[in-house]
Amino acid sequence: SRIGLAEATKKILIKILEIAMEMGHDWHEMIHVI
Repeated sequence: SRIGLAEATKKILIKILEIAMEMGHDWHEMIHVI
């Protein structure tokens, strides 16, 4: 169904954002170490 697809897409986008934020945080810490 279209609603189910929208929910799945939203969950995927949220997961991508969480991963991107974690990677950004790690990158920020790496810069401080150097």
